[in-house]
Amino acid sequence: MGIDFGKIKDEATKKANELKDEAAKKANEVKDEAAKKADELEREANKKIDEAKDAAEKTKDEAVKKANEIKEDVENAVKNIGK
Repeated sequence: MGIDFGKIKDEATKKANELKDEAAKKANEVKDEAAKKADELEREANKKIDEAKDAAEKTKDEAVKKANEIKEDVENAVKNIGK
C-alpha cells in the first residue's frame, strides 16, 4: 500500500480551486459594497452641493434686496435734501 500522490494532488487542487472561488466571491462582494458606498457618498455630496448653492443664492438675493433698500433710502434722502 503506497501513498497515492495523484489523489493527494487532486484533492489539493480541488481545495485550492474552492478557496480561489471563495476569495473571488468575497472580492466581488467587497467591490459591490464599495460601489454602493461610493454611490451613496456621491449622492450625499451632490445634496450638500445643492444645499450650498441654494444657501448662496438666498444670501445673494438677500444682499441684493438690502442693497436696493439702501439705494432707495439714499435716493429718498437726496430728494429730501433737494426740497
